[in-house]
Amino acid sequence: MDSINYSLLENLSDDELQVISRNIDLDMLLQPIKQNSKQYARQSSVLGRLEKKSLLVQKNLPNVAYDLFKKNDVNYVKLFAISVKNLKNVLLDIIETGTNGDVTVDKMKSFSCDDYLNLLNELAGKPGNLLDLNLFFVQLKLNDITITDEVRKGIRSGWERIEENKHVKIEAEMEIEKVKREQENIAKEQIKVQKMQFTARISEMLEKQQKLEADISAKQQAISSFITESSEKDSMIHDLKEKLAKQKKENEVISQENEALSHDVEDLDTQVHAELARSQEKWKKQWEIENQSLLRENSELNNKIEIMNQKILDKQKEYEELQLSLEKTKATIDEYMGTLQSKMSNSQQNNSSEYKRQDESVKFDGSSAASTLLVENGSINEDAQKCGDYQEFQAIVEDNLKIVGCKRRDEMLQDEISAAINAGLIPLLCGYGARKIAIAYMAARFGEMATIISIPNGFGNTRELEYAINDVCTKSVIIEDLFGRMSENIILPILRKSIDKQIIFCCEDVSDLKYIEKYYFNYVHLVKVDRMYNGDILDIEFSEATEYFERTVYDNKTEGHKIVRLLLDQIDITDSYIISRGDIISYMTQEMQHGIDEVLKKWFQDELKIVLNEVQREKILDIIESNPARFSADLAESI
Repeated sequence: MDSINYSLLENLSDDELQVISRNIDLDMLLQPIKQNSKQYARQSSVLGRLEKKSLLVQKNLPNVAYDLFKKNDVNYVKLFAISVKNLKNVLLDIIETGTNGDVTVDKMKSFSCDDYLNLLNELAGKPGNLLDLNLFFVQLKLNDITITDEVRKGIRSGWERIEENKHVKIEAEMEIEKVKREQENIAKEQIKVQKMQFTARISEMLEKQQKLEADISAKQQAISSFITESSEKDSMIHDLKEKLAKQKKENEVISQENEALSHDVEDLDTQVHAELARSQEKWKKQWEIENQSLLRENSELNNKIEIMNQKILDKQKEYEELQLSLEKTKATIDEYMGTLQSKMSNSQQNNSSEYKRQDESVKFDGSSAASTLLVENGSINEDAQKCGDYQEFQAIVEDNLKIVGCKRRDEMLQDEISAAINAGLIPLLCGYGARKIAIAYMAARFGEMATIISIPNGFGNTRELEYAINDVCTKSVIIEDLFGRMSENIILPILRKSIDKQIIFCCEDVSDLKYIEKYYFNYVHLVKVDRMYNGDILDIEFSEATEYFERTVYDNKTEGHKIVRLLLDQIDITDSYIISRGDIISYMTQEMQHGIDEVLKKWFQDELKIVLNEVQREKILDIIESNPARFSADLAESI
């Protein structure tokens, strides 16, 4: 500790110290954190992988080191002192090497603005010298070289002009080189084309010459062969004429013999068909005699089968009637038990008042009164207009959202609700105003004022809730206050069934979801709601747009599915969750044309933070950082 000079740090401002922190090697800054992981646990959480190549390290570590220095952390005060000394000496080494010793510290103390610009220009021309003006000014100060603000300003503006001139020169040189290369390429291409044309012409002429020579040779051979064959053919023609005359006489004899044979064959064919008919009739009668008992048994068996089929139909009808009767009986019992429970509750309350007057120590627990669902019946709007296209539906939803109190135009919100429904999931709207947003959306899509079912504290009757859902007159149902009250389990048996209703869940705050089991996200999709004020639902518009939302099934080859599998395949997440979110990402990016980064950030911030544990989160961070070509640098911060 004593050999390190800390005095150089005393005269540096906060801005100058931040310049120092940005110019210290990242491996040096990482060393104390790696060696003392427990001491620097909080700092490690914002750095991700403790590697120099990590984007989070490159972005956050200089600021972390500066904050630790300002808090007088021993390790980082020592690092800054060592680095300041090194940076002081580095400037001297660069100047001595770059100017061959012509420039010294003493000479620089009397430098003008132009002298400094000439020095910087000379140093910048040396290979390997990367100049940072802010660092240069700090290094001058470390070497007791003081420059005025006016000189500093002049150096900055002058250096900017020098750099701009360099860029202009480089661009001009590049443009000249580009034009030169283009002219050379054009000339080469022209020569190449001409060469190919000449080569093709020569080949064509040679080919024609070869064909002419071959034709001449072939025709000479043909003439010679024709002369030889001509004499041979004359002799063959004479022989053939003699053979044809002889064959004609033989054919006449054969024709007479064939005519006689044809008559004989016709007679024989008639006899064969008559004999075959007699044989078939004989064998048919013999088979019927021999198998008469079998035919009778077959007829009796068919009659028995018809009787048994009729009995089976009668039993099935009887079973269906019994099932219907059983369902009605169960409904009657449930209704009776509800009425009985209500009466018992009222009786207990009346008795409680009487007992309280007689004995104050007797108390009544009225929690059973909370077992009744609060149902606000919805209605079907008969005047709801049919949406002509999806753009018309979007406009109606946006108008409705604005009416109920949504402060900003938010296509992402309505598209995310549509995506969840199209993926076979139930949207879970979370936040202030969730009910109004659900009403606004349902009115635009289903042409209804949705039925609202509120779950009271302590409610635990799954069958009653199922009856309430199925018994409403509307297609759309909003269920409130289910999550966060220890009553989520009552909905699970209903979620496993095929429900002919479109449900939307609503809850007031994301903290209500803190302790729910993660498997619920196989059935629901979380959509956060914010930026709401008190709006009125009386003026909302109704439309019917169900025909434009036929569910699209995506295969695993879409980009949305590929991204979700890349992120989640290596962690303990169900296939159902991976497939459904792949469908949502695909719909949002392919059909609705939202940017992939925008969609992923919304998913990360709203839902995935809740679904993942810390180990899973670290794995996804590593995947994002390992695929810079696929994921943006700031995506890791959203998770």
